[in-house]
Amino acid sequence: MCGRFQLKIDARMLAKIFDAALTVDSFEFKGEIFPSEEAPVIIYNPEKDKKRRLGLMKWGFKLPFSSNLIINARSETVDEKPTFKKSFQKKRCIIPAGAFFEWSGPKGNKTKHKITVESQDIFALAGIYDKFSADNKEKTWAFTIITTEASSQLSGIHSRMPAILTKPEVDSWLNPEYESARAKELLRPYEGQLKIEPPEPGNLF
Repeated sequence: MCGRFQLKIDARMLAKIFDAALTVDSFEFKGEIFPSEEAPVIIYNPEKDKKRRLGLMKWGFKLPFSSNLIINARSETVDEKPTFKKSFQKKRCIIPAGAFFEWSGPKGNKTKHKITVESQDIFALAGIYDKFSADNKEKTWAFTIITTEASSQLSGIHSRMPAILTKPEVDSWLNPEYESARAKELLRPYEGQLKIEPPEPGNLF
């Protein structure tokens, strides 16, 4: 799974990196992002705008019959499960990240690992988005991160990892007209080089 990621950047720089139009005045992220918090998300809807749009959404789908947030969707079933199917077809997004975290070890004594992409300060995680209401409040936009099987580099730490998109794949993933079956093929273990930072002393959870 992916239960936490990191981003250290301001709005204008992020918009420039992904060639997107800002839909909010400003923001700046300086550290880790947790489920239920807002995070920058990039979408593309050619029916409304011919340019990518960068805004903020809450992390986690909130369904009326559950008290839990759905923060991840499995790549193997994202096109089948009712919760995700429509979003996967027409509401795909990317979530910029500078790092993500995975935990290894037994429950109650887990070690936290920080993972980055070699030679990329900011990279794109594959996600989907939709509108949800919680506690009978006004509907808000939310996203979930898609996970896939861990790459050979990460398999010793965790069995899953977020689906990372390369720069050429971002255009295809964001395009709602891109065939769903082909979009699903992009959701595979990352083939590039990852950097796993040694855990800090005493970094146990």
